[in-house]
Amino acid sequence: MVANKARSGRKRIIQDREHAVVQQVLDQQRQAAVRELVDCIAARFTALGLPHPPAKTAILAWLKRNGYRKCKLTTKPGLNQAQKVARLEFALQRLEWSLEDWKRIVWSDETSCTLGGYRGKRGVWRKPSERNKHFAVRSRWKGFSQFMFWGCFSYYHKGPSHCWKQENPEMKHYYANLMDKYNEEHEPAQRALWEAQRELCNIHIDADDRAKPRGRQPTWKWNAASGKQVRTSKGGIDWMRYQQEVLLPKFLPFLRQHQSDPSGALIAQEDNAPAHASRWNREIWKQAGIEILEWPANSPDLSAIEPPWFILKVQTTARGPITSDVVLRRTWTSHWSKLPQSTLQCFVKRIPGNIEWVARLWGGNDYTEGSKPPAAKLTPAEIHQRWDYIHEFKEKQRRERELKEQARREARKTRSKTSRIVVNAADLAQEDPLQAAQWEDL
Repeated sequence: MVANKARSGRKRIIQDREHAVVQQVLDQQRQAAVRELVDCIAARFTALGLPHPPAKTAILAWLKRNGYRKCKLTTKPGLNQAQKVARLEFALQRLEWSLEDWKRIVWSDETSCTLGGYRGKRGVWRKPSERNKHFAVRSRWKGFSQFMFWGCFSYYHKGPSHCWKQENPEMKHYYANLMDKYNEEHEPAQRALWEAQRELCNIHIDADDRAKPRGRQPTWKWNAASGKQVRTSKGGIDWMRYQQEVLLPKFLPFLRQHQSDPSGALIAQEDNAPAHASRWNREIWKQAGIEILEWPANSPDLSAIEPPWFILKVQTTARGPITSDVVLRRTWTSHWSKLPQSTLQCFVKRIPGNIEWVARLWGGNDYTEGSKPPAAKLTPAEIHQRWDYIHEFKEKQRRERELKEQARREARKTRSKTSRIVVNAADLAQEDPLQAAQWEDL
């Protein structure tokens, strides 16, 4: 009798009982290559005593059947615990805001524009032999500079834009004259205020002789801490350039022009860049009587002006990278003016959903921006639980600051006591060497 030869048969399919093992390995090796994933699954099968680990083709078929595919990592800003708490508090405070409330916000921001670069995936139809043809090659340029582009808009109106230029000597001289004039006018008033505060301090000291300070008395110094305007930036956009080129000539006039919008009094939104958060620019907002939306750090997902930047970067480089600075500036300004207001309104409409996601995730950003949050709203108990968490975190931070300050004071006292002992020992050394040695032992 002749027996049939064993055949390879159908490719192995992962059984239901093996599904959990493969899923467990995949959850632990999300970024592994296919070869590494196959080896890890085989090692796991061996450790559990399961026979015949699945082959590479079976694993690939299982991945496809379950909806997995190799994708590019999603980029999100990193958040520490303090930033998450700040985002959570921001979201809870505005959880009940309607779309009408968000229509009052005037969104503003800057983005970088690089010469010789472009955004978005680009494909090309070619044959294998055309790999190095000019139409199939993406050039990478070195040494190309970039500039910053600023823009703002509200729900009903698109605001002006600005392309930052490199600061030249004439601009530096102009800004230096502005600061000199301001400092000359405000120094007498700031000095008088400082002297009045010192006088009040001396009154309290005279009432209690034990509080009399030792050592050198403080003297008036006209510097940034006492109110003097200074520029510490070594280049780029600082508070002075932002104030003179954007805030006063463009941003403030746009807000004043549309304060009578049907949505109500407008609120200005800025991120926490040093140029925006400067005390000098905050004073201008205060004098103008315009409210500023306090913004949590590392929160581009809560801003309506971040998504349009990607659209503009794709549109401005749709015909290839631009290597001329003049052309790139003109292109960006033109595309900003042509950007439909309806597109900007869509990005404002999705902000309430993003706010709810942040509140649900305890300040995190692990969600798809613009996606619809769950239909079930946060219950009062869940909201109260999040507020308790915020208060506990702030109280913990306050205690840590107090402990650090107490340790700092103790260190100063120790240094002061040591210095007094050394001084007294030096004085006594001239009169009684034996007593000086006793001081040194202390």
